[in-house]
Amino acid sequence: MKIWIDKISFGNKDISAGIDRFWLPQEDGNEIKITPLEQAKLVAKLVNKQLPFSEQSVELLKEIMKEKETQHGILYGKTGSAADNSGNYILGWFVGFVESHGETFAFACAVKGKMGKDARAIIEEIFSKQGLL
Repeated sequence: MKIWIDKISFGNKDISAGIDRFWLPQEDGNEIKITPLEQAKLVAKLVNKQLPFSEQSVELLKEIMKEKETQHGILYGKTGSAADNSGNYILGWFVGFVESHGETFAFACAVKGKMGKDARAIIEEIFSKQGLL
């Protein structure tokens, strides 16, 4: 995992919390951190074939990430949610891209106090209003 995190320069590259926990918030703060802007730039590199992944892997990832298709475009993404020790949602996110009218737009949406499905709803509304979805 560390090799690939380094190859794609994912956030602060900190996986010291362990292979099964590094992406989750840790009390000591030792977890992987990435900003929404860094996420969107990483997605843009992915769809522009600027990362060291095979075309077959990228196509498979697109199949997995496909969320919604309309006459205007196709939405691809991944949601996520983080909760505190009491089970209260502290952050929801939706990261991905939309293909519309021959163009591709990468995005990352992070919303405090919400779930990933809420971030997805925000993105869908924005792209729909812009006629991209």
